[in-house]
This record gives sequence, C-alpha cells and structure tokens, in this order.
Amino acid sequence: MKRSRSLRNLILFFLLIEPGILLLKAQAPPSPSDERARWLLSSGVPIRSGDPADADLSDLMPLKEAIGGARVVLLGEQSHGDGATFLMKCRLVKFLHEAMGFDVLVWESGLYDCREMEAALHRDLPLQEAISRGIFAIWGVSRQVRPVFEYARSTHGGTDPLEMAGFDCQFAAPASKETFPKEFADFLDGAGPSALSPEERRTLPSAFDLQALMKMSPEERLPYKELVGRLPQIIEKNRPALERVHSSREISYWDRIARNLYSLYDMLEVFAAGKLAKASDNNSRDRAMGKTLVWLANEHYRGRKIMVWAASFHNMWRGSEIETGVPGLDYKSLRTMGDEVLEKLGDEAYSITFTAYQGKSGMAHRPAAEAGEIPKAGKDSLEEAFHGTGQKFMFLDLRRLRNDPHHWIRQGIVASPLGYSPMKTDWTRHFDAVIFTDVMEPSTRIESDAPGPR
Repeated sequence: MKRSRSLRNLILFFLLIEPGILLLKAQAPPSPSDERARWLLSSGVPIRSGDPADADLSDLMPLKEAIGGARVVLLGEQSHGDGATFLMKCRLVKFLHEAMGFDVLVWESGLYDCREMEAALHRDLPLQEAISRGIFAIWGVSRQVRPVFEYARSTHGGTDPLEMAGFDCQFAAPASKETFPKEFADFLDGAGPSALSPEERRTLPSAFDLQALMKMSPEERLPYKELVGRLPQIIEKNRPALERVHSSREISYWDRIARNLYSLYDMLEVFAAGKLAKASDNNSRDRAMGKTLVWLANEHYRGRKIMVWAASFHNMWRGSEIETGVPGLDYKSLRTMGDEVLEKLGDEAYSITFTAYQGKSGMAHRPAAEAGEIPKAGKDSLEEAFHGTGQKFMFLDLRRLRNDPHHWIRQGIVASPLGYSPMKTDWTRHFDAVIFTDVMEPSTRIESDAPGPR
C-alpha cells in the first residue's frame, strides 16, 4: 500500500514539476546567434528566388523603399567566381529596369570596349560575339551572366531599352588593341592635320600598345606617358575645330578616355612589378573608375538612372577603416571607386554588397576543376546569423541603421563580403545593404555561341 502511494506521489511529482522544467527550458535565454537570426527575420526581406527567369518580381518590391530616390545602384560581388550572385544580379537588373526605371547598366570593364559592345548588341551578331567586344572574360563567358544580355536584347526596339556601358580605365576586349588606336586618331583628325605634330602622330600608336609598354623600363615608357598626359590639353586646344565635326557629348567621351589612359600608365608600373604590393596600389585605377562613374551619372547619362556591375571591393567606401585581420593585406591608405562616388553623389548612390554562408566559387574563364569550397562562415558571424533564419536568400537594408549606433551590427561583426575573408567592422560604414545567399555556386562557362532572343 505504501509502495503504491509512493509511486502515485512520484508520478504526481513529475506531472506537476516536469512541465515547469520544460517551461524553464523554453524560457532559457537564446544564444546571440538565435537573437540575431530572429531580428534578421523581422527586419530583413526574404527573397524567394535568384533565378532571372522568375518573372514574378513581387518579392523584390520592398527594395524600392530602401533604394528610394537613388539614381545609381551599385551591385557588388564577393569574388569574380560567384555564380549564384551573378544570377541574382541578373534578376535585380530586370527588377530595377522594370520597376524603378534604371535603364543603363555599366560594367567594371573598359569605357571604350563597352561602347563597342553596346553597338554590337544592336547588330545581327551572335550574342556571345557581341559580348566579347566589351566585358572581361570573367563575366563574358559566364553562363550565369548570359541572362542579363538576353534580357537587354529583348528590350531593344521597345520604349525603354536597357543600355550597356563601362567605366574602367583598362581595356577589356582583345579586339580593342586593333580598333582603339585608329578610332582615337580618327577623332583627333577631325580637327585637321595640325592637331598632332608629325612626331606625336608617329608616336601615338605605340603609346597605346600596352603589351609592348609592359616590357619597357619606366624610363623607356616616359615619352609615351608624357604624350598621353598631353592628350586632354590637345583636345581642349582643338575644341573649336573638333566641335565642327563632333558633338559636345562625343568630345567629352574621348576626353574622358584620354584622362583614363594616363591612369592606365600608373597601373603599368604596378603590372610591370609583377604583383600588387598592397591594396592601395589599386588607388590609381579606382580613382579613375570613380571619376568616370561620376561623369557617366552627372554628364554622359544625366537625367537617367544607372546600375553598376562591379566587385564589392571597388564599390565600398571607407575601406581604410577596416582591419582586415589578414597578414599582408593592409587597407590603410586605400581609396576606392566607392569613395569617389560617395564624395560626389552621397545618398544618390546606393551600394549593395553580397555574402554567402557556404558553397563553392570558381571563375568561368578558368577550368571547372579549379572551383573550390569557400570557407564556411564562422561562429557569431553575420553569415551564421543569416543562415539561422533558414532563408536561401535575404536582403538587409543597412542604411536605416545609421541612426542606431548601439545596434549589434554597428558594434562590429565578422562578415566576409570581400573575397570571402572574414573581417570585423561596422559594415554600415562601407555599404548601404547586403544580400545573403545561403549556398554559393560557382560561375560556369557558357558553351553555346548561338544568338540570343531578339
């Protein structure tokens, strides 16, 4: 009898106490990652799909409020081998074009080359051949980039065509080596034979032969660099004569190219040395790209809205504030294209970076076997918090946190939007937004050279 009573009391104890234990467990303080994931779910925007063929853009509509009145949207990438990011960017280009009126897409590729590509896209050429006239092969031969060109061609002939351009001071297409010197000389010849002295006319083609210049010493390159440095003055001196045969817009275009060429000579010094000694060795190129992008926004495409396709490294601002945590990778003294853009355009530019939790990355123009696993995001990283939401893709507006200095993101958090290197900083100081991809896929080579849809 006592044993039976004791058993009943024991059962009653567990019936009364165990729910309390379970309740205590349920009310235990969540881990920081769980708290952050819940905040991201409540404050971020889940993106249904990264497929450019997904015609339902309703999941992207909340981005309109975040982007607001910006007239330049910069779309970054962690590396040049991020296939899933490329697909998402193709979808974003379509959204920005159709829903927000952005009608120019400018690439981290040559200003001259991309104008040649834009002209080729309007001719009856196979799509891949047209693409090869403009952008670097890292994007030009990528299967995941191809949809944005198919989409652009589909808009030709409509009321709101999507136009392509470039902003890099480098030449991106092999064919430019042959076509550029002649076109530049033809432009100057519009002012008559006196625009260039006989010696300058003889020297000019060699001043554009970058492969030959790479093999020269700095002293041997100096006469060519001096001539290139005088080109803007030559254009200005002959402006009245040039205006009789060229529009002001065309003269401004060639003047911008001439200024970029001088920056290209600064890059030759770095290339000739064999490698970048420090990140700020990019400054000359980034400065030229930034000035060109501002020129495109304020002059060449004044009144239009621009999308930018480039690496997040170039798009970021205040990169010199970041402690990279990587031996030998020093961002001190760094000044990027983004710094130029922020200084001149302010909130009229909106910069979106991208990051991923896990997966693979590999560049399309290299053998597929070279694709490799990206470093899985570490504990307490921003990527781990995103992963905890269970979402495949998510958008987070960082700009709205500017007035909340105590927010956990503002306190400095490890994230890897720059080459998959984990770096700790206040990311709102460097970008306006981030798009998260849970599983990255590599960029792969396009095989077909068939014409795209007309």
